[in-house]
Amino acid sequence: TGLDFQVLRFDDGKLHISCSPCSSIMMSGAGHMAQAVNGQSLTDAVFDISNLKSDWFRITIQDQAGQKAWTNPIWTADLA
Repeated sequence: TGLDFQVLRFDDGKLHISCSPCSSIMMSGAGHMAQAVNGQSLTDAVFDISNLKSDWFRITIQDQAGQKAWTNPIWTADLA
């Protein structure tokens, strides 16, 4: 069908993401805050959010064809 998230898990200040194969896994938040992992056939990534300077973030995955999937905003206060 399309891109899909399998796991979003918060553990010890890190966000673990598992998804269908994609070329980019991005975390973006308020303002210009963004981090990304790029490659081919990526299925997982880990982002350190312990010092995140945004009240929220979302995860976006993109495949080679430019198709995207994204999460709703995730509020950092809800992860505590």
